[in-house]
Amino acid sequence: MITPRKAHQVLLQATMGFKSHDLDNLNQAGSIENWISLQSGLNGNSLVARQQYMAERHPKADWTAVHQRIAYTDILLSTGSVLRNRIAYILTQLFVVSVQHPELSRAPRRIAISKYYDNLAQNCFGNFRELLKIVSTSPVMGEYLTFLENDYKEGVAADENYARELMQLFTIGPVLLEMDGSTIEDGNGRPVSSYSQEDIEQAAKIMTGWGINNDDWLKPLREKQGAHNPEAKAILGRDIQPGGSAEEDLDQLIDILCDHQNITPFIAKFFIQKMVTSNPSPDYIERVAKTFKNSGLDMLKLVEAILTDDAANYENEDKERGLIRDPLITLSHAMRGLNLTLKDLNGILPDAYSWKSRRVICDAPSVFYYYQPDESPSDERFVGLNAPEFKIYNWDDIYHYYSQVTDLAVRLQSDQNAKAYMNRPAIESHFSNIDNQNSIENLINEIDLHLFARNMSESMKNIIRDYMDTANRNNLDALRVLLIQIIMSPEFMTQG
Repeated sequence: MITPRKAHQVLLQATMGFKSHDLDNLNQAGSIENWISLQSGLNGNSLVARQQYMAERHPKADWTAVHQRIAYTDILLSTGSVLRNRIAYILTQLFVVSVQHPELSRAPRRIAISKYYDNLAQNCFGNFRELLKIVSTSPVMGEYLTFLENDYKEGVAADENYARELMQLFTIGPVLLEMDGSTIEDGNGRPVSSYSQEDIEQAAKIMTGWGINNDDWLKPLREKQGAHNPEAKAILGRDIQPGGSAEEDLDQLIDILCDHQNITPFIAKFFIQKMVTSNPSPDYIERVAKTFKNSGLDMLKLVEAILTDDAANYENEDKERGLIRDPLITLSHAMRGLNLTLKDLNGILPDAYSWKSRRVICDAPSVFYYYQPDESPSDERFVGLNAPEFKIYNWDDIYHYYSQVTDLAVRLQSDQNAKAYMNRPAIESHFSNIDNQNSIENLINEIDLHLFARNMSESMKNIIRDYMDTANRNNLDALRVLLIQIIMSPEFMTQG
């Protein structure tokens, strides 16, 4: 039996936003474990296929970036594989690539970015080793972190960019960790480094000799004949014998990283911080890390351990629990919850849903994403706490989010200028039905179901009641104002 409170928490932690039938599916599954199993069996929609579909039907064929972004929006709104969407999104924040790179910003490369996303989404419930292999042989990653065409030349140092970030950001982190995520220190109280410059140089030799497969950016990289460094390598205390192919050496490097003591606490903490809380306890990290390790780095077991742990419950009122949801998730949730529907019949979202002023997937300013998990505002209220998402909630950002909620998520079918609208007729009906003395409570129940999974706080309900006492219920713009304020409220934008 999943309680209404727990159902709401799971949907916040494990989706990019939910519809009422997502709540029904979770309840019908009977347990979180069953729901995860069912979700893992749902194939996600291909971003490549949706981008191509948009390009074929959109009136401006040169709007490749628009095609890609509205295709992603369409996936978030229409798919039932809500857990896959969330895990894939988290993986784009771990294995960062970005169209900010000049080569990847070119129109022909957008489809390669979409293929990169598809590879993460399609394999997000497999093994972490497989994900590392996919990322490490991606043309997009090869271009972004500059190991593409990094050919071996005797006496010339190999490019170290990917080798460094592979260890620092993607797998083990810069310092040695206990299983609970705490830093291991030396006798002088200084953190012990998890790798050395020599390890980077040796790993860089492995990333030599990779090239585009027949000029096809949608296929994995392949080894170029005679371009891989054939020497012996020694990485993190492990030897790689000379004469191996690029793929053989890469497989051994991945095994070395996946055998490292840091891999499970580092990845466990990263996912906990993206799903449940910015400040997980050491015990929580350790429990999840041990499960992840014992499973042989099974991503499905990682997700299950995170969502079913007692620490994933926000039962106490500890203000250190939970996190602020980033704008992409908040806006996606608003549009799913309000059932955004196109007015026309051609099935194409208008170009406004490319959200040019909004942060979207694979668009970060650097490999360090928009923020790192240990960041927090320079405010005395956050001393000792992580709150990284606040970095993208300055006043200018909030103005843009408000505009997007207003213009994209909360539009009415009666608005002649709107090409898409919120399709929740019961909400409009209860708002306008002045003659029914229960209409306000009915309105609250509808909003509670679709935006809060029946877990709206009493204080929010009282705010709505107070607003309705003075609202002009003959004017649906007053309903729009109410919904906008609800979506922009701390209760909607935070977890916990």
